[in-house]
Amino acid sequence: MPAQTAHSESGYAARSLGWADSLDTLVTTADVHIVFVDFDRLLETHSLSELTDLEHRRSERIRDTGKRLLYLAGRLALRKILAKVLAVSPRDLEFVYGPRGKPTLLTESGSPALHFNYTLSQRFGLYAVSPGHELGVDLEMFPRKVNAGAMARTRLHPREQSAWDSVSDGLKNDAMLACWTRKEAYGKLLGVGIRYHLNQVPLFCNLQSDQFLTEVRGLFESNHHLNAVSGIQIGLPHAGAAAVMFPKGKQWKPVTRIQSSLFPVPC
Repeated sequence: MPAQTAHSESGYAARSLGWADSLDTLVTTADVHIVFVDFDRLLETHSLSELTDLEHRRSERIRDTGKRLLYLAGRLALRKILAKVLAVSPRDLEFVYGPRGKPTLLTESGSPALHFNYTLSQRFGLYAVSPGHELGVDLEMFPRKVNAGAMARTRLHPREQSAWDSVSDGLKNDAMLACWTRKEAYGKLLGVGIRYHLNQVPLFCNLQSDQFLTEVRGLFESNHHLNAVSGIQIGLPHAGAAAVMFPKGKQWKPVTRIQSSLFPVPC
């Protein structure tokens, strides 16, 4: 993995990635491949007609025009990226969904054909794909103003509160958003979203390291098949924060190779 980089302008460390202008190496030489998508550029070069009728019908339930278009663009990028990996037509992909709505792509045998997760923010998306690791990913693009103080009091573990308190006042808002990407990525990896006790899970403690890990805890039900998880704070090609998480343990191969790409390819 590339060496971690502590960003003094953000107050926390994030992993510097080299963003390739191609999807040609998707999951061929990496444990995890991350794709950063610009939806404005995507819709200039690709058609929403590649989506299914079901996806279009689901989008009609979204009243806000901007959010509806973001949903459609997010699904289009998902189909294009997975189709590239599996060498199939984007419309031929069929998804099943977990109890909390996490999508999975299955083979006829019932086992995952490919692990993936994605997240949307403003006009961008972040997609994580892996042949052998379950994934959770989250993205928060800047600028975005939140009530960071209230979130710290109600959503952070005591160790996280101490770390966040150490951040200078001018950086606290964006540091909270970075923390939130870890909270969301954790829940998405476990398939529960943010329906867990967020203040019981310490993820944002050592701000000098872009890596973090924790035992699985804070769930409303304690019978999850994962016992421990780890993650990385990711540096982005645009202003924002992002985190990716994956299982940790003897039964899981360590994630040592992460590749990253931009999509569509910049002109």
